[in-house]
Amino acid sequence: LDIISEIVKCVAFDRKMPFNNMLVRANKEGIISEKLLEYVKNQSPKEEMIKPKDLIDLMVHLGIASKCEESEEYFMPTLLNILDAKGVQEILSLCSDPIAPLALYQEKGWLKCGSFTFLITSLLSSKQWTLAKIENNFLCVHSNCIKMCFNEFCNVTLIDNASYIEVHLDGDVDIIKDECPEIKKCLMKACEYGVQIAFLCPCKLFGDKHLAIPTKASLKHKKVVCSKDHSKTLHLSELGSNSEIWLERSKQAGSSVH
Repeated sequence: LDIISEIVKCVAFDRKMPFNNMLVRANKEGIISEKLLEYVKNQSPKEEMIKPKDLIDLMVHLGIASKCEESEEYFMPTLLNILDAKGVQEILSLCSDPIAPLALYQEKGWLKCGSFTFLITSLLSSKQWTLAKIENNFLCVHSNCIKMCFNEFCNVTLIDNASYIEVHLDGDVDIIKDECPEIKKCLMKACEYGVQIAFLCPCKLFGDKHLAIPTKASLKHKKVVCSKDHSKTLHLSELGSNSEIWLERSKQAGSSVH
């Protein structure tokens, strides 16, 4: 793993070296290749090192990287820069959210370290999912905010908030309504065991962002429970447009609502 360590150091500290254009891509787009790994390996004085191809295969197996479609390159989200709060808000301002944003969380504590990376690489292992290209054909990829495309027509923006992952949809409302059940199915399948669904709470009583939790008891009255104040409930209509679409699938899935 010394090869990856050297690449991470070069990206993190902007160290100059031959093949620097490849390091720029690793930093800005999270893209690595066997060619880059081979070069870094050859610069090391150590004789015994894992072969670049075997290292890439290991990273793909562990969910650290995923192969880019129709190329010999690989996407490694952990190499990307973090997008600051202002940048995240700018990305969200471009999302139409025809269906209320979803949140993926664990009932007992924060999401495990690496959950966001594993979710991204797992989704990209399916031909239904690709990295979305935005203005001027650029990828919108950051270590905590990535825009993806599902079945070509639905943009899905995923944001890592450490304690939960936000899911925002963008596109034609009728297409998204049709695709929403399959998007939800893919997200839940890609996530680790024990992940639940929730919504972003519109409650104004607390300054920080928090969740609105659907429970079996609250859904009988078409309501969700504020995660900051369990005595406070909100009607589904307060969450945003078409929120019930997510919940209809949740009832069928059984494990998504507690």
